[in-house]
Amino acid sequence: MSGNHFVEQPVDPPRSTAEAGSGYFYDPSFDHPDAEQSLWQAPPAATARARRTPPPGLPSYYSYLWTIALLDSKQEQFYFRRLNFLKHRVAQWTSRLQRDSDNASLVEQIEAAERDIDECRHVLIESNLRLVVSLAKRYADPSMEGFEELVSVGNTALVRAVDLFDFRRGFRFSTYVYRSVQRCLQGHLRQEKRFRTRFVDDGDGITEHLVGDAAQSDRALQAADDARRSARRALQSLSDRDRKIVMARFGIDGDAKRQSYAKIGKEIGLSTTRVVQLFHRSMSTLRDAMS
Repeated sequence: MSGNHFVEQPVDPPRSTAEAGSGYFYDPSFDHPDAEQSLWQAPPAATARARRTPPPGLPSYYSYLWTIALLDSKQEQFYFRRLNFLKHRVAQWTSRLQRDSDNASLVEQIEAAERDIDECRHVLIESNLRLVVSLAKRYADPSMEGFEELVSVGNTALVRAVDLFDFRRGFRFSTYVYRSVQRCLQGHLRQEKRFRTRFVDDGDGITEHLVGDAAQSDRALQAADDARRSARRALQSLSDRDRKIVMARFGIDGDAKRQSYAKIGKEIGLSTTRVVQLFHRSMSTLRDAMS
């Protein structure tokens, strides 16, 4: 973690359902006077564990994942509490900018918190990558055909799991990830099997593409396509200016790196604080549209 400490600023009281549409899970301890200090202490020391070696037959470029330390239950809780606390603070500070648009120090704190959010997510994702690889190897055929695709599907499920995991319930994240990735891989393989069986040589050539209503067995694949279309529609629903801000902030506007609020503001002729406001307003709009 970068260890950026924030200057304590008055914040708004939490909503009773803070996680609804906000992208984080609220815990009352976040508003305790000592929350800042406790969450910026060093993470709990790792429990001693035996050294593990990669499964046999794994491509060599995945072997490095077995050098990454796994998180124990206390470490998982620490990082998820910190992650959601940071998201909570960003939401509060952004709300405050609506009333105090010239607070440059608040913008700096938001950017520092967002960097630390990224680092928290990185720790949680990286420590579970080998679990994804192990599951992908289990479900790949003996020739390892399709292995890379399964890893990609599993990694997508892992990234999503970080934002969907409710740390307040006290369960292990690694267990949640295992089940989430497993369901995702099994669903992917069922879809692949259905696709292959729908286009087989029946002696008279390739069977015609099924027309009409989708069968129940194809609903999952159709739902995934619908979700992608919904995401594109949601992004297109933003104004050109707001869409440019969102894309630049996530580094998907042709620049591989996410841009700072100040740089975006300079390019489009807006103040930094105004860019922060528009970005978070747009993210709220996108979450509402997708839900």
